[in-house]
Amino acid sequence: MAEASDAVRAEVESVVQWASKAEDDYVATRQSNWLRVVAELPWGQPPPARRTPTAAALGALDAAHGGHASVKSILSDRAAAAAHMERHGDGEHRLRPLLLVGPPGTGKTTLARAMAAALSRPCEVVSVPMAAVDECYLAGADRIWSGAEPGAIIRTVRRLGTARLLLVLDEIDKVGTGNWRGSSPTAWLLELLGSTTWTDRYLGVPFPTSAMSFVATANSLAPIPAPLLDRCEVVEVPGLTPASGCRWRAPTSGPG
Repeated sequence: MAEASDAVRAEVESVVQWASKAEDDYVATRQSNWLRVVAELPWGQPPPARRTPTAAALGALDAAHGGHASVKSILSDRAAAAAHMERHGDGEHRLRPLLLVGPPGTGKTTLARAMAAALSRPCEVVSVPMAAVDECYLAGADRIWSGAEPGAIIRTVRRLGTARLLLVLDEIDKVGTGNWRGSSPTAWLLELLGSTTWTDRYLGVPFPTSAMSFVATANSLAPIPAPLLDRCEVVEVPGLTPASGCRWRAPTSGPG
């Protein structure tokens, strides 16, 4: 908590005072749960990652995914650039989110996981279709409600103990246009991809996300709102040929 923002400190002090004066055990427990979540989050800037040369990144991608040589070449370049920017930047710059677009079953999520391995980062997949129908899944629930908890992003950071991770926004073309109490899934994704902080409804204060990297996947560009497309660098993942498909499946195929 030493490096938490003034907003976090002020909120913690307010909650501590409220919980200490609460006559209702339920209210006190709810505030204590919030304090526990805040205390367990890694608020400080993570130390720089080790250098990832392009050749090393490409080797990690090759080890995890056969085929798609041109796509892996792009991803390895971006992985090396991300590591360089992290080591030599000011902590507030990161690469544009990547958007892998191609037919179903071409290994887009596998490629994203391979890129995380190349960056030596943990990888977490967030279901955009789930976020489109359940706002609490991504944005969290206000802590005034019974059973409230943070959304998927803050839960992931808390579980992993680090904000340096690669977040896969799976099936972003299914974001839809659902209404979230006057907002929309698209608006929240724009905040996530375009800002260096994330304000989960449960937390109620900004959490630093400048160390996160993002890869989105989609079967088609057509349904994706233009503002989201503008945030991303599009990388086309072509359909697998029979030869490349067999090579990709070989590591996980069973006997026979």
